[in-house]
Amino acid sequence: ILEGTARRAGNRIRVNAQLIDARSDAQLWGETFDREITDLFALQSELAQRISQELRANLSAREKTNLQTHPTRDILAYELFLRARELFHWAGSGYSYDKGA
Repeated sequence: ILEGTARRAGNRIRVNAQLIDARSDAQLWGETFDREITDLFALQSELAQRISQELRANLSAREKTNLQTHPTRDILAYELFLRARELFHWAGSGYSYDKGA
């Protein structure tokens, strides 16, 4: 089981991640990552690589390339995209599309 938290404070982000053995409830791996928010995508790549290493996953060349691919270089654009996507998903619950725009 992958378990973790992410906390943002100003321009910093801290991610705590751990792998838990579901049968024994023992922690197999755990690590804390502290980065500037502008390094968010690099952090995502690093975290995915560390997890795949700990799981001894055999990644294809394409999967390895995908780990290094970032959706954008503009963190503000990404934050706005995430907010809009969240508001769009609320639309099904009667939330206004106008707020998403």
